[in-house]
Amino acid sequence: MSLDLDALLLRIWPESQQADREGLVSRGSVLAAGDKLRRLQTRIAPGERLELREPFGESPVLPSLAAGVRGGRVLVPGLPWRSGTLARRRGMTSAVRFERLDERDGVQLLEVTPAEGEAEASAFFEDVLRSLAESGRPVLGDVLRGGILIAGGLRLVAGDASLAWPGEPVFAGASGEAPVLHVSRATERIVGRGHPWILHDDESDDASRFAPGTRVQVEGPDGASLGVAHCDGPGQLTARMWAGPAQSGGSDSVEARVAEALGRRSALLEPGSRRARTDVFRLLHGEGDRLPGLFVDRLGPLLRVLVTSEGALGYRDRALDALVRGLEGSLGGDPGVIEVVHLRERPPGDLVCTRVLRGALPDAPGSTASEAGASTRLVVQEAGVQFLVDPGLSRPTRASPGFGLYPDQRDNRARLLAGVRKGGRLLNLFAHTGAFSVSWLAGQGATAVSVDLSGAYLRWLEENLARNGIDPIVHQSVRSDGRRYLETLDRSERFDAIVIDPPTAAAAGRRFWSVARDLPPLIASALAHLQPGGRLLVSRNDRKRAALRELVAEAAKLKGVRLAALESAPPGIDFPRRKGFPEGDPFTGVLATRA
Repeated sequence: MSLDLDALLLRIWPESQQADREGLVSRGSVLAAGDKLRRLQTRIAPGERLELREPFGESPVLPSLAAGVRGGRVLVPGLPWRSGTLARRRGMTSAVRFERLDERDGVQLLEVTPAEGEAEASAFFEDVLRSLAESGRPVLGDVLRGGILIAGGLRLVAGDASLAWPGEPVFAGASGEAPVLHVSRATERIVGRGHPWILHDDESDDASRFAPGTRVQVEGPDGASLGVAHCDGPGQLTARMWAGPAQSGGSDSVEARVAEALGRRSALLEPGSRRARTDVFRLLHGEGDRLPGLFVDRLGPLLRVLVTSEGALGYRDRALDALVRGLEGSLGGDPGVIEVVHLRERPPGDLVCTRVLRGALPDAPGSTASEAGASTRLVVQEAGVQFLVDPGLSRPTRASPGFGLYPDQRDNRARLLAGVRKGGRLLNLFAHTGAFSVSWLAGQGATAVSVDLSGAYLRWLEENLARNGIDPIVHQSVRSDGRRYLETLDRSERFDAIVIDPPTAAAAGRRFWSVARDLPPLIASALAHLQPGGRLLVSRNDRKRAALRELVAEAAKLKGVRLAALESAPPGIDFPRRKGFPEGDPFTGVLATRA
């Protein structure tokens, strides 16, 4: 439902006369999408952003708090987190704790309270307005901080008093019309090449007038249809493509895409096969499975949903329903589901990112309590080898999506074993929780050395060894930086296999690790410690990953090491690639064999 500009200006400036409002327009002081508006009768769509070039109006009158009442309630554009604390900023009297109470048409009712102690009323409500605005979700009616202008003004009350929900659409597209998102020529070229992300630029429409998850028609500057996308919420990444202009019909449904994803993984899901001894793998891989921003992993009896796009929240439940139906034979009809919200852009503070979404957590045999105060960890298996994983509920405000095992390296663990003599020796740098080491020793490897800076990860590794009945005498844990370990290693030391699977960047004592700077010399050093016929596996997950093969070849030449083979070592079938979208690949891997 659109409104004329005069009605909107009257909401902002209720004491004004029509002559006052006409003066604003005649002086070019009201803009929409950067263009000056010249008529009070101009129609403004829901969610369209207005800019006023003349200062007027005062801060909204804030409610007071009755004695003994702490906090209040607000209406805001939807937050992807159900609860949490927005960090205290300079000039604020208190951090703001919030909890979602209700949600309608992209608008949420939040209960807000001071995070520490009592707060003086007016100061606290100023903190609420400021913290939500700085988080990209200004309170409805808070026009001085970019809030959406609605009838009835500021939606903020003290205590548990009721709040009136908007009686009109808050966002464009909310009333059923087919909204259009116009994009720039540059974006048209990028999307036309198959890249699924639409990034903000000054020549494209402001996508913030659409609620996250809104399905929009995408058009280029000349009106050519580019397809359909889902809006992604505030931030640089504004929308993700769902379908191109030629795609339509049932194949574009969420359910059809989940069925396609399960079909790609039939080798992992078939009962009776060797791979049936694996119950930890990726079931949905975001853009690679045409479900942008939505990832689902199986962790034994659990499903773990990773949401990296606010737009994915709109089809998450449909995808899960289809997935559970497709896996009913192996998981039952109501498996426990854990959700992790992991967004590229998030406000500072302690946000509850991990929670039980549906079902119950299993009380499975073999589950084990982790370190003091933590929740239950699970035992999963890969090719019959058991690993402990932590779904993340022990630290729900931790934003990191890891759970202690990288299923994307499953095929590389098998590749490493397949090409090396029985009874060989492994060096595992950046060992994490030791999956390469445990698989090696549970297979045909005789001994292994695991190097990592984290004592907690090395203890986890040793628990994995014990879980598989591996004698600790055949394994050595070294708490060290991988570079330092190789530097101090005797020149005569040789290994049958070496793994280098580093982070992009990390603190390493006084020596910060940078994959761009430190990986080339580390590869060269590792090659010098390979036995003839030995294999080096290197992974890289930064922007220069495409050059990894050349990097390994150059390192071998530098060290005078002759290579018998240099082959790709990609992720498994459950991490499908999308052409022209390297951001969707978890890593690039290379496997080098020394002559």
